[in-house]
Amino acid sequence: MTDAALDDAGLPRSTDVDDFPDPTPTLPHLVTEFFAWLWYASERDGGTFAVGDGSVFTYWIDDRLSFRLPDEDKARAVLTGESAAATLEARAALAGGKVVRDLRLALKREEREYAVTLRGLHLDLQGAKLPAELKASDDVSEVLLERMFLVDELWFLVGSLYRRFAAERTSAAWDTDHLPAMRQWAAGQD
Repeated sequence: MTDAALDDAGLPRSTDVDDFPDPTPTLPHLVTEFFAWLWYASERDGGTFAVGDGSVFTYWIDDRLSFRLPDEDKARAVLTGESAAATLEARAALAGGKVVRDLRLALKREEREYAVTLRGLHLDLQGAKLPAELKASDDVSEVLLERMFLVDELWFLVGSLYRRFAAERTSAAWDTDHLPAMRQWAAGQD
């Protein structure tokens, strides 16, 4: 960036988001591997996940999965409905070389149940459904604090799953144990 493009404080003059480079470039395959791992791990572990503080939550692939070819971004197959991940079509898409483009993830911690769509190369969280614990007649500030807590907890739960994936993905056992097991699972040989 040239000096002419900077203001007196040394900050860019433009406020157009397109003028700034993406601060978090991702490896194109990492998110699709995470999506496949989520699906696999939910079946492998029975959808139960233990958090470092000793608490446990459950998670499962909910009512939507979409697949794309590895070198394209456009969805080639979209499966919706109850237990979309349990269908033969879902496994056939995966075994046929397609990668998961996005999925609807459901999570439950204690009595709070969440649903969120995970999408794209930047792991966007969209369409989050949060549990409602307060009544509409409650104080507005209490409702706001509750919503903030629930959004934070949703991020924590998804982040916990991603950290587990990252730990497995970077371990020495990824190539020798985890990846072969995932391939067998994808081929229906589990």
